[in-house]
Amino acid sequence: MLRIMLVDGVKTRYTGSQENNLMAQIFAIKNTKAFTSNPFFQRIPGGLDDSACIVISSMEEIDGLVGSGVIEAISSQSYTPEERTAFIREYTGFIASLNVKYKDKFLWWATDLSSKNRYVCPLPDLLGELLEIDRGLKLSPQAPLLIITSSIGIYRALKKAVSRRGRKLYWPQAPVKEFEQCMRGWVFSFFKLVIRALRFYARSFWARLRLKQYARRWLNTDKKFYVIKTFSYPNSWDKEGVYTDSFFGRLPRILSKDNDVLILTYHWQGFKSFIKRVSLEKTLALFPVEFFLKGKDVLRAVFRILIFKIPVESQENFHGLDVSDILRFELARTMNGVQVFQLLHYDAMRNMFKKLRVGSFLFTFENNPWERMCMLACRHHSPSTGQVGYQHSVVPEAALNMFVHPLEKNIVPLPHRVLTTGEIPKNIMQLFGDYSLVSVMSACALRYEYLNRVMPTPWQKSQGRILLVLDGVEQTQLMLKFVLNQLGGHGHYQVRIRCHPALPWELLSVKFHFDIKKYANVGISKLTLQEDLAWSDMIIYWQTTVVLEAMKMGKPAINFKTRDILSYDPLFKTDVLKWTVGEHDRLLDTIGTIEDMDENSYQKQLARAQSYINQYFHPESPSALGLFRFDSQKVVH
Repeated sequence: MLRIMLVDGVKTRYTGSQENNLMAQIFAIKNTKAFTSNPFFQRIPGGLDDSACIVISSMEEIDGLVGSGVIEAISSQSYTPEERTAFIREYTGFIASLNVKYKDKFLWWATDLSSKNRYVCPLPDLLGELLEIDRGLKLSPQAPLLIITSSIGIYRALKKAVSRRGRKLYWPQAPVKEFEQCMRGWVFSFFKLVIRALRFYARSFWARLRLKQYARRWLNTDKKFYVIKTFSYPNSWDKEGVYTDSFFGRLPRILSKDNDVLILTYHWQGFKSFIKRVSLEKTLALFPVEFFLKGKDVLRAVFRILIFKIPVESQENFHGLDVSDILRFELARTMNGVQVFQLLHYDAMRNMFKKLRVGSFLFTFENNPWERMCMLACRHHSPSTGQVGYQHSVVPEAALNMFVHPLEKNIVPLPHRVLTTGEIPKNIMQLFGDYSLVSVMSACALRYEYLNRVMPTPWQKSQGRILLVLDGVEQTQLMLKFVLNQLGGHGHYQVRIRCHPALPWELLSVKFHFDIKKYANVGISKLTLQEDLAWSDMIIYWQTTVVLEAMKMGKPAINFKTRDILSYDPLFKTDVLKWTVGEHDRLLDTIGTIEDMDENSYQKQLARAQSYINQYFHPESPSALGLFRFDSQKVVH
């Protein structure tokens, strides 16, 4: 199982399972004599009977057995839309029940677990893998089984699930591996806490020292500010030094015409150069989060994290399975999953409210812990401040953090108003979540305004040019391997690989031993995205938002479907100008279907695709921009 998290501005991968498979695999052992001839399997206590379930961590340990007749894969059917929806409701309900139990613990709202954010919390992956194994056990014949998974966090829960079905689990050295991984995780979390706390301490001192004069110019206590919480990067400034917000685009400058706008940002990569840029800013009040922090705030946050405890009940049920041990393991491994970066947003906001009057507070809305800390600070120290959350990107099915369960809607910190990029993400959020107590409105796509200038390319017969768009996570190598196996060396097609900046080819090729020199028809892109899309006849993707621009240009798209329960496809709600392939499908058949389209069929699909994108991303308009002008006087207390 693989997952991504944001570390210093770069999406990295959480590894909780085997490198080459997203979900556990289950095999029935057909020839026990041949199977147990391997010295590894001769150590099974009590021998190999029909109730045995043996766990190994990778396919390499059974190299040569697949396809030999010794073991036979137990096929697990793809999850239906109804089953995926059931998983979403069950998981959000499970976390909601925890939110209800721990609602009075302030730090609980700063945990990754409570936010349901799939990028930083592997719990949905672990639960999904446990369910996949239990599902396989139901389908399995009366024979000894082989389970392939390295998600040691599910060990105790799996032992209970296997026992429930009258079987015995043999997982070599599992208790030792579980302890080792838990301790390694705790030590890593501890040192990460210390290092990041020290960095916050230094950054807050530097920001207050260097921006003292700048603050006197901008922070007038007589003003009533419209605060925008955002993130900035080195490329947030152009060559002339003009700032454009990475999430809100032109909005801060538009709002500044009739508001005193203060941009509160956390900057990634290059803090000293960022402070220098800020001190030269003449038209916008731009301050780092650290400016409003003091050393004692950082020390207090570290102390609170170290003494924080979450008591887990003896039994926590998920889909009828006791998963309390998984919960304990994850909380222990991550020091309860509270990041000092998230928690300190409360202190920064509290200190800001002591200095300034804030009429409106706008922030990117993803239900992250830092957002909740900001909203709680508003509740406690500036209850008259109007809070507006902005859903700024896509909402795939796997975006569990975007779905509020009915059990928690009265207790989870939420803004007064949520604005979406368009009608479709609004509908998805309301389909899987309960926003009955929040005003949810379709606004506009501030980050994707450029899509309105993208025009579809004229229809033409395929030239065999395929753009493979990779993601910035290691799991993307599964799609790359799939495409190379089926198209590598094929004379009729040219494949151009476009890597993500977070996972360049130099790193990806070395780690996973890819050598494309043996494929004359495969190359690595060194061009811009626009140039790559213009060159291509179609694209292959997994979860990238590049598909949105491709669809606007009229490029057919092929989505690589993994074995995850939930979909990471930004366009999971539509099948227009889009096809899907799985790891066992024949890619050439799908490409042939696309190439066989005549112009009339293509134009019909294109029209529907353009309509879908336009509903997903509304253009900027006076009425849409007006929704961001939230009147704090309308807040009901």
